[in-house]
Amino acid sequence: MTSLGSFQQAHVYSPGGDCAAFLSNYDTNSAARVMFNNMHYNLPPWSISILTDCRNVVFNTAKVGVQTSQMEMLPSNAAMYSWETFNEDVSSLDDRSTFTSHGLMEQINITRDTSDYLWYITSVDIGSSESFLRGGELPTLIVQSTGHALHMFINGQLSGSAFGTRENRRFTLTEKVNLRAGTNRIALLSVAVGLPVSIPYPLPTFVIFTMFAYPNYLC
Repeated sequence: MTSLGSFQQAHVYSPGGDCAAFLSNYDTNSAARVMFNNMHYNLPPWSISILTDCRNVVFNTAKVGVQTSQMEMLPSNAAMYSWETFNEDVSSLDDRSTFTSHGLMEQINITRDTSDYLWYITSVDIGSSESFLRGGELPTLIVQSTGHALHMFINGQLSGSAFGTRENRRFTLTEKVNLRAGTNRIALLSVAVGLPVSIPYPLPTFVIFTMFAYPNYLC
């Protein structure tokens, strides 16, 4: 992300040598004229311009026409399906669908719209002499995210969930975690639900975690 002004930003994506850019103006009242790649661009209030080649604007969200026709919902003869729930075994994830990275990576760049879900998995070794194993205060795991929702699993057991809102996608998950002596597996299931752009941070959406805990051995 590159700042272009007080309320203006540029997000650039360049996979495989190609280049695309999103120029955002978060000012709800005033248009802005910004410099990007040695060229000037006019950004209407509260809008995003899309540059498919990092130079030419092909779309701006403020210039979208509004549908005026009245939509009508009619019953169809299609078969009706009921909702079903499934329990996913966290331990079933294998090495074919995982990779290792130093630090937490941004979700949208990893999934590339192939999935709304991404697992963040790590482990921590706990010594048998830790005081909380003998009735002391349990350690606290804190996860901060820019959205949209998160489920936390400790050793395969659901230990907490949190989510943002339309008005504020950012949230913090704070939970006491019941760790055991030896190796403990921490798995975070991040969910990107595609919240609309009529919120303080238009697309592109970033899902970024910072994770820390007390005592310090979970930093």
